[in-house]
Amino acid sequence: MAYIEMQVTASNPQDGGDERDLESHGEPPAVFTGRSVERMFEVLEQDLRRADLLRVLDATWLTPDELRHRVEALVDRFRARGGSVEYATR
Repeated sequence: MAYIEMQVTASNPQDGGDERDLESHGEPPAVFTGRSVERMFEVLEQDLRRADLLRVLDATWLTPDELRHRVEALVDRFRARGGSVEYATR
């Protein structure tokens, strides 16, 4: 959820429009700030450095390809450091 929220609320100064937008709409576009996707993955990496076991309860939410690839890379690095990964079965 945090990843999807960050994708939706990420602001890009290059997409800010121009003065004509201000005239026609009356106010500038909303700008949302918050934790970036990069920062989220940095924090996850730090947390996994202190863990021995990663339990994946449900991976069906990994639908965006970019997210799935980034999480898989994170899990691969965790395993390379000697961590164990368990996948829940139903």
